[in-house]
Amino acid sequence: LGALTIYVLLRGQMKWLIERKHWGRNWAASLLTVEAIFFFLIPLLVIVLMLIDLFSSFDPESLNVLTVQAQDMVQQVEDKFGIELWSNENIQKLTSFSTTLVKGLLQGMSSFFLNAFVILFLLYFMLRGYDQFEAAVEELLPFTECNKKTVSNETINAIGIPLLAIVQGVFAYIGYLIFGVNNALLFAVLTTFTTIIPVLGTMIVWIPIAVVMGINGDWLNAILLALYGFIVIGGVDNVA
Repeated sequence: LGALTIYVLLRGQMKWLIERKHWGRNWAASLLTVEAIFFFLIPLLVIVLMLIDLFSSFDPESLNVLTVQAQDMVQQVEDKFGIELWSNENIQKLTSFSTTLVKGLLQGMSSFFLNAFVILFLLYFMLRGYDQFEAAVEELLPFTECNKKTVSNETINAIGIPLLAIVQGVFAYIGYLIFGVNNALLFAVLTTFTTIIPVLGTMIVWIPIAVVMGINGDWLNAILLALYGFIVIGGVDNVA
């Protein structure tokens, strides 16, 4: 699936190199495979390393400080609605979350490199024989000829999805810098990936950040970030 996704994003370049510039298939496929390494796999690796660094440097004491600051607000909610939000069990789970996540990420590093090799291997031959590959896929689709063309065109237009995600990620990064969010780049990258989640989307990232900022007493930046997230981050994809 990873190879197929990257193939959809690069097929236009492959056709341009072969049909317009008359490159050899081996050279064109090799060039685009290198492009996939630098623009897809290396950034993904960097994101994983950033997450490992973030959670490995996580100080449990900072969670205790945040717990004390949030206790009054949580207590008010519990008293009003008669529910339990904050328990010792929840705190223990939260403090051990970073350690568990780091271990999982480190254990997954070896499989990441293996999967990356398989992705590049498949991608190269998909690109090298792009016309035969697409003809074979089209032949296997159980649709009428008209609907097969529709599916093919919609798949090609899939480049708009990551493009809009990057646009939202860039504007999110700008906002996080303006309002003093720590690890702004990491949260911007996470915001980029959450754009594919229906309904909630980027709110999964910037709403918790704004809430934490408010709990820490920085209400001005918290409110401004919430407004920025709702108006700019949430609306820039429609404008784009």
